[in-house]
Amino acid sequence: MNKLSPRPAITIVANRVNRCQTSSINAAKDGRRMGKNWCDKLSFSIFPARCLLCEASSALSVELCYNCLSLLRRQSPYCRHCGLNLPDTHNDCGRCLQQPPAFDRCISGCDFHRLSAALIHRFKDHKQLPPLRILSTLLADEILQSYCDETLPQLIIPVPLHWQRLWTRGFNQSQWIAHALSQQLNIPISNHGVKRLYATPQQRKLNKRQRLGNLKDAFQVTADYSRYQHIAIVDDVITTGSTAQGMALQLKQHGVPVVDCWSLARTPEPGSRDG
Repeated sequence: MNKLSPRPAITIVANRVNRCQTSSINAAKDGRRMGKNWCDKLSFSIFPARCLLCEASSALSVELCYNCLSLLRRQSPYCRHCGLNLPDTHNDCGRCLQQPPAFDRCISGCDFHRLSAALIHRFKDHKQLPPLRILSTLLADEILQSYCDETLPQLIIPVPLHWQRLWTRGFNQSQWIAHALSQQLNIPISNHGVKRLYATPQQRKLNKRQRLGNLKDAFQVTADYSRYQHIAIVDDVITTGSTAQGMALQLKQHGVPVVDCWSLARTPEPGSRDG
């Protein structure tokens, strides 16, 4: 979605499915800190939070200072189909106009750069939950801004791991992301309806051509999703979009008309000034 006006410092995700309902948190204006209950508010006042990135004090509802938050947020307009940054305010990039991907919309909470990579590394490789809370909140906020008055997807499907990779890592990071989004957006999850058929090499170690070939026929839909009109795939980082492309193709072949892709971060194209 294209954004022409500055956004509030941070927004809270409201539980809704039909329209955009966000409210801004601004500690400088109202002198209050967000908390689920009075214990949270008391703990924030006694033990002020510190930014996970620069260790500055934070008055926000997540462990992030205003400066780092502004650096994490996506600033440029981006293509609604592939999620890549655009130099102007058009909805679609030239590539997607000529050959749109199998997924219908791509939304990411931030661009993949030094700061977002540090948070993702702490969550994905060290199983730290505070970075996930930050990144999932940014993503949920971006989702609500993007859909606004449109209806959200009916179901979230995390990108599956092959059982060998799951055994090695110990958890599926996409399931954790999907769970966080499900709580914030009030959308159910389906964790076991798509299967990864074989243990492909890690995507981050491959170039674009290798990534696209790496996931050809890698997924199998094992559940009946034909009753759903709109589903969102959830992953940690979108680079070439090959994972989302493979899953979206399979889901559409099994009767799902609209498949979107959500991720914590979107990798800018090589050679761009972003990231």
